[in-house]
Amino acid sequence: MLASLFVVVGFFTLLDLVTMHQHLPGTGPSFYSWIAVIFLPLCGGLYTIAAAAYFLKWRSARFWCLAVGALNLVIPFMMCYIVWHFTHQSIASILLENSLLLSLSLATIVAFWRWDPAAEKNLVKVESGAKPGDGTSSALNHGLPVISVLVFSWLWMQWNHWGDRTGLPAVSFWSSLSLATAADFVVAFLHEAGHALCGLALGSRITAFLAGPFQWHLHQGRWKFRLNPLTLLAMGGGAGVVPTRASEPKRFQLAMIAAGPLTSAVTGLVALWMAFNAADSPWQSQWFFLAMFATISLEAAVVNLVPLRTATGYSDGARIAQLFRGSVWADLHEVFRTGAATTVSAVRPADYDIAAIHRPIAAGITNDSQTFLLRLLAYSFYIDRRQPEMALQELSAAAEIYQGCAAKIPAELHYGLVIGAAMERRDAAQARMWWDRMEAKNPTWLNGDYWLGKSALHWTEGDCEAAKAAWNKAAQYLAEMPQVGTYAYDRDVLARLAAMIQTPATADAAMA
Repeated sequence: MLASLFVVVGFFTLLDLVTMHQHLPGTGPSFYSWIAVIFLPLCGGLYTIAAAAYFLKWRSARFWCLAVGALNLVIPFMMCYIVWHFTHQSIASILLENSLLLSLSLATIVAFWRWDPAAEKNLVKVESGAKPGDGTSSALNHGLPVISVLVFSWLWMQWNHWGDRTGLPAVSFWSSLSLATAADFVVAFLHEAGHALCGLALGSRITAFLAGPFQWHLHQGRWKFRLNPLTLLAMGGGAGVVPTRASEPKRFQLAMIAAGPLTSAVTGLVALWMAFNAADSPWQSQWFFLAMFATISLEAAVVNLVPLRTATGYSDGARIAQLFRGSVWADLHEVFRTGAATTVSAVRPADYDIAAIHRPIAAGITNDSQTFLLRLLAYSFYIDRRQPEMALQELSAAAEIYQGCAAKIPAELHYGLVIGAAMERRDAAQARMWWDRMEAKNPTWLNGDYWLGKSALHWTEGDCEAAKAAWNKAAQYLAEMPQVGTYAYDRDVLARLAAMIQTPATADAAMA
């Protein structure tokens, strides 16, 4: 969609370029007007189709995305001729100015060359309509992004006219596109940094940080970096900020959420002042980048404070409104944050707010996959509290809804089902069923839960030697993990399993 936006802007930019040079000898507007009026809208349509195909995971998504990458390789060379024709700027310098776009085009082709949209078809579903009680409006959810694109396009044009009147250095269209893309990335980075730094100041921890294609995740106590070129055409960001206590004051949550839009507003205003005072300043050559940064940053601050539901979640404004209203949506967000907190703090499943887990389920606001995950969190809560009867009820509830969301459940979430069926139910057939379903998902992360599940499975099937071998793998893995809540819970399960392995499995054995 970002590319579509730039084509909209390019449409008006090229029309302006043609109009302003009509008076030059031998430069009639007919041919270039034809390009602006027909070719650029067609490009915009292609970008829009590719964006829709990507997000909706159409069968033809790979074709459309590769077509965008190929088109982006061609357009700069076409524009070289047009810009050279009007301005007589050297073609080499024009290509140099468009080096970022050319690089992004090549990255797009590489990213989508072997991409299989069908593999993600069942894992990703774009939803932006309002949900009952979430405080958003379907009209705003769908309309505001379109309005923001149109406003940005108009502001882009106004900045170009203002730069011409002020006598600031001219910026070619593709240079302006590169600068706007860079500004969008910096805005996303600073916005998420605002959330993260505020959270750190209030005692929270960071589990993930994303800005455009650059992604950092905390994995097994270590930070991992990933470059995801598939997000090049959909700039955005995110910060996983989780509490280090089971019950975090509401004012801390509000401050952390509001810090992102506040950072965007402050940095946007600073950039706006610098852009308006760029003439004869040391930063004069960077005036257009500052103008784009100010525009994107201020627009992000405003839009983020509007209660919106997007394809990736809720805006900062929606989450603030939900917290003030004390809605079940606020409960849902906090439950998942607390669950993530077990990976970086002493918080463990026994510390969960079980009422907050059950309220979203009772209100019917969660989809099947979210309800499944909530049931697993409740299961671990009761196991950690040594309440096996209640734990089995949650396990049964999770199994009942599994079929409705099986395609969306990753392999790693099956581990708990295997362990529960083997250790709590002593049901070898059911444990094997869950294990086979997990294996069908081709697990790539063989963590402590994997080895615990394998050990419990072999034990309940009567193969104590294989159970001991898998148990040793689990013990070795957990010995290397940090002293945080989730691994403390796993070590308790490991100790229980060690005692169980010493005796043959029986169908009616009591819980250890």
